[in-house]
Amino acid sequence: MNRNRLLVFSAIIIGGILIGIYFLSGPPEAADPGDADRATEVPSETERPPAQNLEPGDETSARALLERAQEMEDSAEKVRLLRKIYDSDPTGKVGGMAAVELADYCQRQGEYEKATQWYTLARRAPLVGQLKRVNEELKRTRSTQSTQSSVDSARTLSEIRTETYVVQSGDVLSRIGRRQGTTAEAIMKLNNMTSDLIRPGDELKIPQGTFNVVVSKSNNTLTLLQNNRPIKVYPVALGREDRSPTPTGTFRVENKLVDPHWRGIVPPGDPKNILGSRWIGFKGPIGIHGCPKQEEHSIGQNVTEGCVRMYNRDVEEIYKFLVPDESKVTITE
Repeated sequence: MNRNRLLVFSAIIIGGILIGIYFLSGPPEAADPGDADRATEVPSETERPPAQNLEPGDETSARALLERAQEMEDSAEKVRLLRKIYDSDPTGKVGGMAAVELADYCQRQGEYEKATQWYTLARRAPLVGQLKRVNEELKRTRSTQSTQSSVDSARTLSEIRTETYVVQSGDVLSRIGRRQGTTAEAIMKLNNMTSDLIRPGDELKIPQGTFNVVVSKSNNTLTLLQNNRPIKVYPVALGREDRSPTPTGTFRVENKLVDPHWRGIVPPGDPKNILGSRWIGFKGPIGIHGCPKQEEHSIGQNVTEGCVRMYNRDVEEIYKFLVPDESKVTITE
């Protein structure tokens, strides 16, 4: 009996200590969405830690953390971890690889200035086997940065010019789109609609004119245009120049597909399906398409069989505005 009382008394004491520790330290902090932005900010020369060589044990631990970060989905936690690794070894192999990962992340987010800065920092490290890719990425991000700054100031889809249409009795969104030379998806996008249901008297924003795209092979970019006015610039992967170069010229959009099968047999969502979530055909087997996550690193390079490869989120955006037999794809050197 005395033993049982002693056990109960001990449990009460331990529980009280744990509760006290919890309230003294406070509950765990929630992740701040802005942490990723702050972590990808490139440190100034005065903020940058001094060059140092990690001890063997520390380097092993840093490599393990880097491998863990590389396996993570893009998130604020991943970025914070990569920044921690870089700060611990700014001019070493592991820190250099972390800088490359941060540059790749910024590139995927369309933050080309930050990407350029991180690739530049990565070159300070002895990146055996990776320096060639870093130099190529640095050249490409600088080029994309320059292209975007010279493009018309309209940078987002909010700059699209529209006119107002009042829904009539018997109207259907798809028919309105066809009559106006656009698509139901474009109308839904511009009006922030979550379904295609409409009612007589509704006022809808309808995009004016025709949407086309221009692909620059020298910059690896695709520009969406409305009536020849640049709307937005996207990074793309293109064909291998030594084997299957992306054709130059002007072509009409022939067809569009949602969740295409690759080669007619590999289903959408399969990691082996290199077409991603959308297909926009413009020259027989050549088209604009998305890509699975494991191929995102290829954006900006010349690696395809002639097609124009984009991030899924980007191809899904332009897909809404391009109209078969109306929209044109112009590819320039």
